[in-house]
Amino acid sequence: MVRTAPRDRRRAIVTCGGITVQAALGRSGTTAFKREGDGGTPIAAMRIISGFIRGDRLSVPATRLPLRRIGRDMLWCDEPKHPAYNR
Repeated sequence: MVRTAPRDRRRAIVTCGGITVQAALGRSGTTAFKREGDGGTPIAAMRIISGFIRGDRLSVPATRLPLRRIGRDMLWCDEPKHPAYNR
């Protein structure tokens, strides 16, 4: 379950399997009507099927999810106008 933090719409509280952690949301908080560039995190029910881990920061957690270590050759682009966006 993901809940918006009480005092900051850009922060979330995530609870799963008895573990609670903080998470970041978009600059505009959450939205049911997502539009590219609106800064909103979509409200949706989604299964988590895999994850990434920073091997330089954390040890591998106990999970049944397949995890992939983030490597120096992996990049993410969050600039919608950039040609590498969503690639």
